Amino acid sequence: MNSQASAIRAQVRLEQICPRQISLEQIIPAQICFTSKITPKRSLLLILGLLGALQLPAASAQPVGAWHAGVFPVSEFLSYTSHYGSRIGPGGNAEWHHGLDIAAPLGTTIRSWWTGVVQDVINDESCGVGLVIRSGAYEHVYCHLAGRVEAGSLRSGPVTLVPGQWLRAGQPIGQVGLSGRTTGPHLHWGLRYQGSWLDPARILRAMVESRRALVESRRALVERQRASAQNQRRSRAVAQKAPTALVLPHSVRWSGKPGPSQP
Repeated sequence: MNSQASAIRAQVRLEQICPRQISLEQIIPAQICFTSKITPKRSLLLILGLLGALQLPAASAQPVGAWHAGVFPVSEFLSYTSHYGSRIGPGGNAEWHHGLDIAAPLGTTIRSWWTGVVQDVINDESCGVGLVIRSGAYEHVYCHLAGRVEAGSLRSGPVTLVPGQWLRAGQPIGQVGLSGRTTGPHLHWGLRYQGSWLDPARILRAMVESRRALVESRRALVERQRASAQNQRRSRAVAQKAPTALVLPHSVRWSGKPGPSQP
């Protein structure tokens, strides 16, 4: 966590990319801008399996339609307290911050942003208890977890993780704690693509835009299906009302030859 001024700057910046007019009904799940608890039933978790990492878009292009499967990494959100990039650190010195700090109550469930494999577990003075998850060319880093690292495995709350373990998007990977260099409970969330650090705020924005596009696409599909059904009903109604050709019974048909009653 950072000073109050830095927190305000970070909040203002992230408010611009995370508009408040996005409602829970428009974006499901609303993990990005929703400030109350997010239950599993509200989450749209895509279980990608072994090939899930292949569905991640390239960081340079960031196609809107590909990001909706990402999951916001904490289940209960309070605020953003420090943004990616240059900042004044907790010690009062200028530094580069390789991630986004997300304040959450102590013990809040932390979830994997994407399907992937545990690449490493961390236990140092800066990150504290944490881990790195690899999803294709992406690495997502989680710091300041509660718990401990013992014999190469991470234990945080009810979760135990070891390197090489596969995780699905949204799967619990630990709890928010106070380990490492921190002045309050929060998650430090970092992202790397092919070894280069990314601004997580850009990824969150892409997730929101992708979900909005997905909702609009589904709405358009429903409208097309409704219009098609209406057209079919109209066609059937017209066909039922159309007059049929008059067909005379065979006994009264004129064969063209004079009959008894014909001159």
